[in-house]
This record gives sequence, C-alpha cells and structure tokens, in this order.
Amino acid sequence: MKELRRRLERERQAAAARLRQLGGQITLEEVATPADSVWDEADHIQASEQREMGLMSRERLIERIERLTAALKRVEDGTYGTCVECDKSIGQARLKAIPEVATCVSCQEKIERGVE
Repeated sequence: MKELRRRLERERQAAAARLRQLGGQITLEEVATPADSVWDEADHIQASEQREMGLMSRERLIERIERLTAALKRVEDGTYGTCVECDKSIGQARLKAIPEVATCVSCQEKIERGVE
C-alpha cells in the first residue's frame, strides 16, 4: 500500500509540475506583434488553436490531479480498488494502467454510453 500511495503522490506531483509549466505559457492576448508585421488569418487561427490546446491541457491536468487526490483519499479510507459505482473490485491490470481510476470497466462503459 505504501508503494501505491507513493506512486499516486508522484503522479499527482508530476501533473502539478506540468500544470505550473503550462501556466507560464504566453497567451494570444500577450503576444506582441511588431507594427510592420502582418498576421494573416491563418496565423491568427494557428495562435488561437495553440492557446486552446494549452487551455485544454490545463483542464485535463487539473482533472487528473483531482482524480489522483480522490484516489489517495480512497487509499486512506480503505476503498481504493473498489468501483465507486457498483462496489465490485476493479481489475489489477486496470489499476496498474490507470492508478487513479474509480470505476470498473463495466461501469465505465455504461458511463461512456450514458446508460444508467
């Protein structure tokens, strides 16, 4: 259990570090273009797409940090490895691949299909 806790904590710290790195990116509004530089529509689209990808990356990192934090809480209260939907055991291979996972494959498939 100690190794699991360490792995979850390491992954959470790595995600937080990556989030801090993204926080230092220059946004579209901060880009100063020289007066004689002419940006065409493609340049604006590309800059906008890069900014959007950065925002999406930040959101995904924040969500992952929240999932890792929740997984650490489940370790502490003894419910780690149990599906939060059906209370069945989550497969070891799934936990190894995605340590912050909270649902078994069956329940995750139901969630993704929108089945209650």
